[in-house]
Amino acid sequence: MLQQALDEANRRLKQNSSNSGKPPWSDGLAKKPAADRNRSLRGKSGKKPGGQAGHQGHTCQPRTDPDQIVDHFPDTCRHCGSKLVDDDVTRNHSSRQIIDLKDGKVHVIEYRAFEGHCPCCQGITRAQYPESVKAPVQYGPELMAMVCILHTEIQLPVNKIVRILELFLKIRISESTVTAMCRKMAQRLEPVVEKLEQKVCRDSKVKNLDETGFRVNGRLHWLHVVATRCLTVYRISEKRGEMFPKLWGCLVHDHWKPYYKVEGVKHALCNAHHLRKLQLVSDLNPKEKWAGRMQQLLHRMNRWKKKKKGGDSDNFPELRGMLEEYDRILDQGIQHDESLPPLKQKSRGKQKKRKGHNLAVRLQEYKEDTPRDS
Repeated sequence: MLQQALDEANRRLKQNSSNSGKPPWSDGLAKKPAADRNRSLRGKSGKKPGGQAGHQGHTCQPRTDPDQIVDHFPDTCRHCGSKLVDDDVTRNHSSRQIIDLKDGKVHVIEYRAFEGHCPCCQGITRAQYPESVKAPVQYGPELMAMVCILHTEIQLPVNKIVRILELFLKIRISESTVTAMCRKMAQRLEPVVEKLEQKVCRDSKVKNLDETGFRVNGRLHWLHVVATRCLTVYRISEKRGEMFPKLWGCLVHDHWKPYYKVEGVKHALCNAHHLRKLQLVSDLNPKEKWAGRMQQLLHRMNRWKKKKKGGDSDNFPELRGMLEEYDRILDQGIQHDESLPPLKQKSRGKQKKRKGHNLAVRLQEYKEDTPRDS
């Protein structure tokens, strides 16, 4: 029976989204790189990657009926510098278009650069396009902004954005163009992000920090976040311990040890995490009554803090009473766990403690950071 249970457990551990019906999210951060997970079960076809022979591509074509036409005429001859007048301008011109949005509809602007014939040197001068108009056909800022919002804020996949633009706006656009739009917009926003990061990290007295793993091009990266009441800044890093630079003030976090390596700051531990851990202790062993009392005390401290901020209470003796109760509850919790028989050791080393005992010791050691009045 024991061997069967071990075999069944081993079989389940080997299952993932690529060899079973398990969803991809269940693979967790330990899942294999995308190249291994997404391997085709049909085997190799022998064809080269990319578009195949005979594949019909398409290029963004200019519209024959633009909504707006902007004419540009040359002022001076580029050869001799003579001034050109209206009579010197010919009908010959080139044109470029910007496909954009206006009032929720497609709006096409055509820029025309006319040629001028110099009566002095007989040279031909063509008018200059605006600096932002660089391609025969390009997309405007409103359309680019909508694409970036769909991809980054609403989190639609690139292929679905392409489908939406074709269905509702009759704009055929490639997936690589959507990616290029988002990359270009990110480059434009870099100065803004730097200012926001400086505002949050250096200027704000209290800030919340957290990190989570996610994948970029199939590789594990870390998304770091620092937030205040009004601002939130995200940062991607290949290393989990790569913190935001030049942090100061009070850092609110989940007790991840590297946060305590930041110098010159105060720390406030997230009590939402403590409340969940206390609930787990109560669920695992209903006899550990101290966990429920500590939950109630943390809620009471939070209510007192909100009243104090609102100016409704200045009762500091009440705070001292709650801190004394905090010590009594933890002492009771530690005494309860130490009165229980020790856990069985699987190997030599430090005696293993129960979850309730470890949590009570942490709350006791970090008493200053748990109910901190930041």
